[in-house]
Amino acid sequence: MPSDKIIYVCSKCDAQASKWSGRCFECGAWGTLEAQSLKLKTQSLGAGGREIKNKNTAAGEVMTFEDLQGQELKRITADEPLAQAIFPLGLPLGSITLLGGEPGAGKSTVALQLSLQFSTKNKVLYFSSEESAVQIKEKVQRLGQPNNNFLFSAEHNTAVMSATIAKHGVQLVVVDSIQTIHNPEMAAEPGSLNQLKASMVALMTIAKECEVAIIVIGHVTKEGVVAGPKTLEHLVDIVYYLEGDPDSRYRLLRSSKNRYGTAGKVSVLQMTNGGLQVVKQAATAFISQYKPHVGSVITAVVDGGQVFFLEVQSLVTNSNFGYAKRTASGLPVKRVEVLLAVMKKRLNLNFDTHDVYVNLVGGFKINDPAMDVAICLSLISSLKNKVASGQLVVFGEVGLTGELRPVKDTSLRLEAVQKNKFAKVLLPAGNMKSMIGLELAAVDSLQTAVEKLGW
Repeated sequence: MPSDKIIYVCSKCDAQASKWSGRCFECGAWGTLEAQSLKLKTQSLGAGGREIKNKNTAAGEVMTFEDLQGQELKRITADEPLAQAIFPLGLPLGSITLLGGEPGAGKSTVALQLSLQFSTKNKVLYFSSEESAVQIKEKVQRLGQPNNNFLFSAEHNTAVMSATIAKHGVQLVVVDSIQTIHNPEMAAEPGSLNQLKASMVALMTIAKECEVAIIVIGHVTKEGVVAGPKTLEHLVDIVYYLEGDPDSRYRLLRSSKNRYGTAGKVSVLQMTNGGLQVVKQAATAFISQYKPHVGSVITAVVDGGQVFFLEVQSLVTNSNFGYAKRTASGLPVKRVEVLLAVMKKRLNLNFDTHDVYVNLVGGFKINDPAMDVAICLSLISSLKNKVASGQLVVFGEVGLTGELRPVKDTSLRLEAVQKNKFAKVLLPAGNMKSMIGLELAAVDSLQTAVEKLGW
């Protein structure tokens, strides 16, 4: 027998709730929840206990992979280095790419550069409700020479955007940004949770029906994730994050999701007057100005299957207060605190009366356990006023008993060390591998590492 269930629906954003509340939990409006009756019908069960909702509904169409013989993904390509670095196989038509980043990181710059580069072979439509046509024009003239394939629109209604895309027959669409457009079928304000989901679903429909590739710019929160529900990242096909200090010349473009390729890839970009350029020697880009000095050690980290040489700098000074400071930039401060405790217990080095500052030079952010021994040695170097050799690279994980544990991708790290002409490597004994032309120091503990360096 049919039964009734009461639900409460917001008259402003259509959010549903199981019980009444004075304020909508989605849009925050007061006094908008209204009771509605929902009819529930008992469904019959078919063979195998499967529920049959409507026996008169036609079955869906199915196919085999033999039916898809000769069919391949359609992609658009560009010959410029930036487009090839981000989309090495081309940008698939019907896909949606989400590009996130902090204010000033260069999201709009990357999107404009990609638009100009793809417009040499394809028709591109750039939607911007944040900047005017004159502002975009000035940026475009700085980044490259526009052509008739590059179209601009200030429209932010997804229904009108869909009609505009179909009318002009474009292959690539850029939306700046998802937080400023709105779906007319949703009464919520632009940027609200429901509106973000509805707008992204509308863009997905446009991408599939019109067979266009869409790049969507997304603002991020202070935690570094795209503002709005995590659903946005689940809906799209490709997710890129642009990281880096706005005051630094380098940016990291990191792929966290890719349905058409390998995720986790990291591209190093350099900010110039002509936009963002791909750094060719990315492995050593962050130590290009390195000089040996007190408190500085070079380490090799692996991120996205690539080796990067980073300079770990530490500054240890006497504390003028009762509570010593612990500050870290580019790496977790809690990991630094653990390593300080290990050195106090195993090496009898007391940092309790000292302020400690640790920094990864260049704005690189990573949490690779292989940096442990480099962090420890840089702190000891600053405390004892010792200088490590400029030809030395160290890596390894430090355990709570002071032992050095093996780390992954050792062969990859050593090959990069040899390729970039470093002479000495200090590494855990469990990672010992013979490499011609390298002086390897395999140690089993932090105490042995300090003794090897003569500190």
